[in-house]
Amino acid sequence: MHFQQPNMLWGLLLLAIPLLIHLFQFHRTQTIYFPGVFRLIQRLQHARQQKKVQHWIVLLARMMAITCLVFAFAMPSCSSSNRNQAYSHVVVLFDNSYSMGTKNADGVIVEQAKSQARTMLSGLAQEVQVRLFTQDPLSNSGWMSPAQALSVLDTIPLCPQQRKWSDWTAQVDELLHEGGISSLKVMAFGDGQLSALAAKPQLLSAPNVDWEYVLYPLDGSQGGGNLAIDTVWYESVWQNADAGSNVLLKARIRNYSESTKETSLRMLNQGKTRHVKSVKLEAQGTAEVEFALSELEMTQASALQLDEDGFGYDNLKYLHPIKQNQTVVGVLGSDDAVSAMFASQPLLKKIDIKRADLLDNDKALLKSIQSMILINDAVYSAAEMSALKDFVASGKVVLQFFVDPIRRKSFNMGFGELRGEWLGGQVAKGGVVGRRGASGGGDLQVDRLAVAGFQHPIFEKAFGESISETTEMPVVGGHLKLESSLDFETVLQLENGDPILLKQIQGTGSYWVWLSDLRNGSNALKSSAWFLPIFTQVLASSAVVEQPLYGELFSGNLLPLPGNVQVDERAASLRGKSGNIVVDLQQNSSQHTSMYIGSQPQYPGYFWLVGSGGKDSVEIALNLGKQESDLRSFEDWKSMSLGGNNELLLSKGDGIAPIMHNAPLNTPWRLFIWGAAFFFAVEVVIILLRDKIISSESVKS
Repeated sequence: MHFQQPNMLWGLLLLAIPLLIHLFQFHRTQTIYFPGVFRLIQRLQHARQQKKVQHWIVLLARMMAITCLVFAFAMPSCSSSNRNQAYSHVVVLFDNSYSMGTKNADGVIVEQAKSQARTMLSGLAQEVQVRLFTQDPLSNSGWMSPAQALSVLDTIPLCPQQRKWSDWTAQVDELLHEGGISSLKVMAFGDGQLSALAAKPQLLSAPNVDWEYVLYPLDGSQGGGNLAIDTVWYESVWQNADAGSNVLLKARIRNYSESTKETSLRMLNQGKTRHVKSVKLEAQGTAEVEFALSELEMTQASALQLDEDGFGYDNLKYLHPIKQNQTVVGVLGSDDAVSAMFASQPLLKKIDIKRADLLDNDKALLKSIQSMILINDAVYSAAEMSALKDFVASGKVVLQFFVDPIRRKSFNMGFGELRGEWLGGQVAKGGVVGRRGASGGGDLQVDRLAVAGFQHPIFEKAFGESISETTEMPVVGGHLKLESSLDFETVLQLENGDPILLKQIQGTGSYWVWLSDLRNGSNALKSSAWFLPIFTQVLASSAVVEQPLYGELFSGNLLPLPGNVQVDERAASLRGKSGNIVVDLQQNSSQHTSMYIGSQPQYPGYFWLVGSGGKDSVEIALNLGKQESDLRSFEDWKSMSLGGNNELLLSKGDGIAPIMHNAPLNTPWRLFIWGAAFFFAVEVVIILLRDKIISSESVKS
């Protein structure tokens, strides 16, 4: 047997106290002789012998009781190895995420964890090497002594959850590969948050690693439960026909408690409350709140804030300006309906371009736009075709409209040849007036768009209501009836089966062709409510959907930027109230720029991302993650299947019980406590019996 707290054995010196009491409690007796008392002398001698035995038994009971108490406080262990002192290295995985700042029946969880971690570290020999890992990677340091680890432990603050169990096991694996570790104890202190464990905890199959998880179960009912802003997005007017504004800002609120909750959501802009709405949520329910944005509100950064509920880290979202999320579209040519589309759709920003811009050496203007509309009859030079191909191949979108191509029957646009015959018809007051093809042949062709085409993935969630067979579809009065279309995909078609909207993938971008002329055949469509959603979706589907309204700190992933920031190098500057931070910028195969935040900054708010040239900048809204909104602990520990020689010891933390209190450690100190109680009871019984005997003898005499 060995002891976790050997210093407590100095308490054995207390054994001198009952010994001294025993030695000095005898008194000198004076002998008085008088006749006729022989029998009395015999009885007295017999009683004296009994008292000596009683004294020795009391002395033994007292000393055994004190010894048991000292041994109990010294934390004995009957295991084959000293589970504290036998480890050459100890790794402490300390969860200091925000959920640890909540309370359970025993108080604030993080304080309980610190208390027990101090107990464990205090019991380690000073030659043991300790490594401390927390949720904040910046606070992780190298190997240290237990005393140094104790001083660091006291300074650990709460922070956003940045590490999951898999991240910690990967760090432990790296330590094992460093070498020099003969035996390793891994002590994890946490609330078992579902978001941190993700799935059943897995361990490394290393025989020299001993794992223990000290669990402090979360109590979601503490503080009345949690309400959180789940996500934020926007919808334009064509996604919701009843909207009184061009853009709706929407937020989904989630109730993580087990009771009905009422709260209010505010939209803040420049420190002022612009909108506020009250919402009632059922237990574990969700609700959507929407605000119609004005033109001014779309150009300014804003924030959404819930009423305080004790879990403030998920009650606030900083938002980019909606205008900043616009898809920049270059338009080559002109048409009134196309211009009207940009005037009524704030998510699109129009830039007029010329043919000369296609041939510009540095392609500066083409780099600044995400999509392009061509309003002409597709007659390009070889150099212009090459520029368009490169533009599309870089992950961008080109949409081709014809103007009045009645005389042409074939088009070689650099993306494939379209060959066919133009069939005409136009909508007039009182009905449809048809006309035949330019050659005088062919059938009268006036038709409507077919419903089936809108099942294409690009139109997913593009319309507020589902499209059915009873929906009134727009009329197309003239189109090119194809004979051949090479590799083009039909996205929309007419009710007679003729294609009307084609798509071809080039590189990571796409080239779209509308097979009706704008001046005559598409007049009915241009004046209908269908023109805006169809072509906005085509132009913005590859850009707007991927641009978030906010970014989350410590996401561990690349954050897509909400604007087109041009940089000459991979590094850029993120400017905030605390100074400048150099961040890494990367572009994917679609030329979408993303930013890797890394471990900084550590606070939410608004920042300016500035390119290496110092001119281009975009406002960035960064928020704390909401991974810990669901305040529940992992409960299925018993069902874990751990391979290899590893075992995960699960301890329930209560802020009082000592650490490393597995079965081999629990039983001995408990036995010594009961032993001390037993010997104290023996002493009391003997004293009571002795007093009873003396009292009886006094009565007899």
